[in-house]
Amino acid sequence: PLVMDYPQDENTYQLARQYMFGPWMMVCPVTTKGALSQHVYFPGGEWFDYETGERYEGRQYKSFLTPLDVLPVYIKAGAIIPMQPAMQWVDQHPVDVITLDVYPSGISSYEMYEDDGISMDYQKGIGSLTRFTSRLADDSWTFTADKPIGKYKPVRHTYLVKAYLQNAPQSVIENGKSLPVLSSVADADRNTGWFYDTEHKRLYVKTAGDNHQKIEIVVQ
Repeated sequence: PLVMDYPQDENTYQLARQYMFGPWMMVCPVTTKGALSQHVYFPGGEWFDYETGERYEGRQYKSFLTPLDVLPVYIKAGAIIPMQPAMQWVDQHPVDVITLDVYPSGISSYEMYEDDGISMDYQKGIGSLTRFTSRLADDSWTFTADKPIGKYKPVRHTYLVKAYLQNAPQSVIENGKSLPVLSSVADADRNTGWFYDTEHKRLYVKTAGDNHQKIEIVVQ
């Protein structure tokens, strides 16, 4: 419940329908049959609509339409959410790309845990942590992916970073080298470089480096 994360906000005390899923995601399911709209309360801070990327200031109520094909999910500013391809079982597909949904705001970080997913070795402390850091300034954004640390050695993978930025970049630099401009979102899924979606104000960066080294992306 939201009150666990926002105990100082009395507006969260009676919110039984909204809940936090982890530290970043607020889920607001529609529970009234036939409802055409519903009210959502946003706690303090800034929030993003997961479907559209639209921004909302905290400490307010907003009313939204409730189409049947959309589960209302809102992301807290500063979020860094790692994702991989959907699988029916562990290792169904090779995880050669980790996708990172980033919602830059000030300085934020997240540590991604990994283990082999099969054995009980994690009980012996055999796992790894990869730290991601986002730093948003007035004229630039810096994103860092550190090398994994720990007794488990993750498989080699690159990163596809998706970040909501208000302004189109002039350049994107990875570890001191300029990345090429790509032609589309689909192109960014396949090739190293970057593409900026002006309609949704979203930057896509496919890294040249992988998790066997530290990666620093500077967007200006």
